[in-house]
Amino acid sequence: MFGTKAHFQPGVAPEGKILYNETTYYSRGRHMKRNIRSMFLSKLVLSYSLVILLVLLAVSVGFYVYLSDVNSQVIRSNQNDLIERTLRQVDSFFDEMNKLADQVNNDDRIVSKFEELHKEEFSNDPTKNFFDDNLLDNLDLGSALTSLNGATPTVWRISVYNDLHDYISGGATVESFSNVDYTLNNTPVSTLMNQLSSPTTRSLITGPTYDKWCAAGNQSKYFSMIRPLSKPYYEDNAIGLIEVQQDLDTFVEKVDFGPYQDGQDKVFYLFDDQGNQILPEDKAYPEDVSKMQVYERTSSKYKWQVRLVQSNASVESSSKPILFYLLFIEVIIAAVLIMAIYFISRKISAPLLNLSNTVNSITIDNISSEQLRELPKRKDKDEIYRLQEAFITMIERLDESVKYEKKAYLLALQSQMDPHFLYNMLAVLSSIGMEEGSDKIVETCARMSRILRYISTYHDGNEVTVADEIRNVQDYLELMKTRYEEYFSFEVQTDGRIDQMPMPRLTLQPIIENCFKHGFTEIEPPWEIKITACIRGNRWYIEIVDNGKGFERESIDKIKNKIEEYTQNLQENYQEMKIGGLGVVNTVVRLRLVYGENVDFYVYNIRPHGACITLEGDLSEGFESHE
Repeated sequence: MFGTKAHFQPGVAPEGKILYNETTYYSRGRHMKRNIRSMFLSKLVLSYSLVILLVLLAVSVGFYVYLSDVNSQVIRSNQNDLIERTLRQVDSFFDEMNKLADQVNNDDRIVSKFEELHKEEFSNDPTKNFFDDNLLDNLDLGSALTSLNGATPTVWRISVYNDLHDYISGGATVESFSNVDYTLNNTPVSTLMNQLSSPTTRSLITGPTYDKWCAAGNQSKYFSMIRPLSKPYYEDNAIGLIEVQQDLDTFVEKVDFGPYQDGQDKVFYLFDDQGNQILPEDKAYPEDVSKMQVYERTSSKYKWQVRLVQSNASVESSSKPILFYLLFIEVIIAAVLIMAIYFISRKISAPLLNLSNTVNSITIDNISSEQLRELPKRKDKDEIYRLQEAFITMIERLDESVKYEKKAYLLALQSQMDPHFLYNMLAVLSSIGMEEGSDKIVETCARMSRILRYISTYHDGNEVTVADEIRNVQDYLELMKTRYEEYFSFEVQTDGRIDQMPMPRLTLQPIIENCFKHGFTEIEPPWEIKITACIRGNRWYIEIVDNGKGFERESIDKIKNKIEEYTQNLQENYQEMKIGGLGVVNTVVRLRLVYGENVDFYVYNIRPHGACITLEGDLSEGFESHE
């Protein structure tokens, strides 16, 4: 990781090496940053734009449905108003005819004359028209009818007749009395008089038909209103019939039918009191109106009905301009919002992109938080601010870690160099011992050499087995036995199943050293140490017992607190974690770094004096004990 940089001559690649062009690499890096920026900004803009478009679409659909419903209601209201107005015009048209019939019925001369004609003594010849032979009465009643119709005729003709073939008219002249006789002969006058004498039926409206009182040459059509002629207070006893005729052209002028239809999607229909279609004459009422809008009103006076039929397609087509306007407005709003989203997203993403570019520029050779400190300060302590501070903290910790790693490598190299001198010195001492014939010196030098090699060996990693650790501890205890002779003894017991269990190097030696450094002080020998290593169930146990002075309560609490403190923040307490420092703390912390919180430890004193330290934990997954 930490090596020197190789400098290559431009354009010349060393043998077996790949030539990298620095300028090209830097250009690609900038292009990659631009791609990252464009991708991040594009995703941000596209995400928000998609949300905005979906919201606009939902609002537009809802607003269109609402406006379409309002438009339909307005159309229905307008059509109802239109058909109400048309029905009033129809009623007004018939009211004029009805008014003239009332005036005729209230004329004493006409009523008196037909009352006389109704009496039997004047009915000598029921097949002859009385007014054909009585010119004065003809002129008198004819002028009366003409005066009621006015100087400018209100209606086409007013006719008065009875079931005795007596007929008189005013308005349009009758061309031939033979037509009158023919019409009277083919009209059930007596039946009509009896029918119209009923209180429930006081008028009859027919038409439009050709003029039945004239010859066939007249091609105009007319509405006819027939009313009973009766004396005042004797309405139930008709003495004749009053027929008021009005031509169809006048009806068209006064009633806004248009003529009768307004295009192909909207048609007016007029029905009489029997439900027969009167108008339009050339277009039948549709049999299926399920796909049409039908508006109808019935006259309370005359029982005639006006219907307006309009296709649903025409109603829906009236909403199309609304849809076009909504789409136009939606496009404008969407464009404005997307532009706003783009600029806002660009402003929001700028600090993140600056942070990303700065972090990308940091390499293993220039790890420093100063570049991040040079980023623009944010006034708001928002998520971006916290992210920037988190990156600064991470880089600072990474910087410290790299420093510690460099230092560890240097120490490791140095530790590999220092033992060579010691090995040589031990070899010299061993040779002197052999020359002097001292096997004890030779054995002691061999044990010290094995311990030094065990401590300084790193090429196989820091993890060893329990058997390796026990052998190293035995060498150390043998050296202590050589030093203190009969004042010290030790015992090591293992069940064999735990021998191949992995553990960190130098796990047990700090605890053994702690016995000599602290436990046996102020205690008279002989001193004893017993080490037991075994497996029970799915847990492993290592127990170290001495007959020293034990631990004070404050010391046990201090050990526990130090273990928690060092486990949470190892960097700040790194210097105290060296071998020979806090032995128990060192061992437990290193075990927890490797195996996590599954490692437990217990420290307690035994009577009359001494201490017991127990390490235990769950067997690691994949480990198989061997007998």
